[in-house]
Amino acid sequence: MLAYFLKNTEIAKDKVRDFIQTLPTVLNQTTMSTYDMIVKEGESKAQKVFEELLAKERQRAEEEHHQRAEEERIRLNNTILNLHRIAKMPVPEIALMVGIEVEYIETLIAKSEHEEDKV
Repeated sequence: MLAYFLKNTEIAKDKVRDFIQTLPTVLNQTTMSTYDMIVKEGESKAQKVFEELLAKERQRAEEEHHQRAEEERIRLNNTILNLHRIAKMPVPEIALMVGIEVEYIETLIAKSEHEEDKV
């Protein structure tokens, strides 16, 4: 009954410890070990919840990072294509300007032109 009381009430830990100290020695030792067991169980559950929340937050942050990286890649590709089509800049100049290899830009332009031919 005492274990149930300790586990299912929201009394401050200090008050519970003070109460336990007033009990006879044999009962005090049993109650303290029961109380400690309940506290450890609560700490274990709290740790598990914390780890689950932390894992979810890491997953969300990773997904957000990947989304931002993909958006940045799309913006850069659009900039490269606009520099090539609208500004008529040569590929080597674009490569120097944006810091990307010439082969990547040539592949991007070829793929874009191929997709335009389909339309």
